[in-house]
Parts: sequence; structure tokens; C-alpha cells
Amino acid sequence: MGVTDILTAIRQKDWHTANQAFAAAMQQKIADRLATERKTVFNESHVPMPQAEVQRVYDEVGDIVETETLCNISNLHVNQNGQVISYVA
Repeated sequence: MGVTDILTAIRQKDWHTANQAFAAAMQQKIADRLATERKTVFNESHVPMPQAEVQRVYDEVGDIVETETLCNISNLHVNQNGQVISYVA
């Protein structure tokens, strides 16, 4: 399901189908982005990830667990301002 399916469903006022098409499109977009990030991380896994890069990923995703997964790190600590304090590479 793509944008065409969403627009068709909206024109037909089929809100349930439009919602499902939108959800499927967003899930695919997220899956594609995660695959790209994981590929980048695993290709560079021989070098510890710099804190600036961990900060960039955290700023984009806003989730500690997902950032740890994408950056191949653990024990990520972030302060109340969203700044990366520490992590284990």
C-alpha cells in the first residue's frame, strides 16, 4: 500500500482503509530507515562510535533503547536536556 492507496481511500471516504494504508506506509518507511542505520552501524562496527554520532542518532529517534540498538552500544545515559552523558561501546 502506498500514497496512491491512501489518496484513493480518502477520496472514497473509506477512513479505515486509509488508516491501514497510512500505517503500512509508515511502518515500511521506518523499517527502511532502520535497515539503513543498521547497515551503517554494522559496516563501521570495528571503530567505536563517537559520542557526537550517538548524540545525532538519539536526537533523531528520541529513544534510548532504539539508539542503543542502532549504535550497537549499551548503558546509554542521557540527561534531562537530551544530551548523551555516557554509554558503553
